Amino acid sequence: MTFFINEITEDGTMRGIFLSDARSQLQRVYYTARTALIVPEATGPKLVMIDGQAQIHDRRSGRLSVTGFSDFTYDLSILAGPAGRGRSVQELPTRDLIAPTQALFDETHATEAQFRFELVSRFVDGFTALTAALIGYAALVAGGFSRLGFWREVVLAVALIAVVQSLSNALAGIAMRSVGLSWLGAIPLALAALAALGLIAWASRTRRMPGGGA
Repeated sequence: MTFFINEITEDGTMRGIFLSDARSQLQRVYYTARTALIVPEATGPKLVMIDGQAQIHDRRSGRLSVTGFSDFTYDLSILAGPAGRGRSVQELPTRDLIAPTQALFDETHATEAQFRFELVSRFVDGFTALTAALIGYAALVAGGFSRLGFWREVVLAVALIAVVQSLSNALAGIAMRSVGLSWLGAIPLALAALAALGLIAWASRTRRMPGGGA
């Protein structure tokens, strides 16, 4: 399934819709529409597309048939689940994670530890890309110039990022078991930053040594 929206207006109207349904091995259906709305119903949310086309590609014969429509309803319950299922912890705004109510616990079926870990993760994830870039820079600085290229530095950077990600996955399960352990989610990021700064400091020290001994 591929779903693309070009624009969402302030009143919730979606413009420039493209929906590709390739679940069937016999045919693939492409939907395009000028505008669309999502309508909640008891059986699940429905996507109402207005002023569009349905293009059906038969994979056996290779034929493509095109049908225009003024409005067409597509069932989204297979993607979003039945209506009223409630939101997950990942769908909640940050303000609800800071001070969750019992109603939110009942809706998400999540524990207080999971709420706290999600809150910590949102702040940590914001610096993940910065840390990855810092590790790459530190690896290049530590390696210095080489006629053989920078493949060793690239391998070092990838290895460090892999270790950080593995540690993050390992600590996530532990952190979500207890509210007091939610801070464990920040350890991989802190270790990655320390490793990068350590490489930069080591590179600076080794380059100053020849001059200092002269």
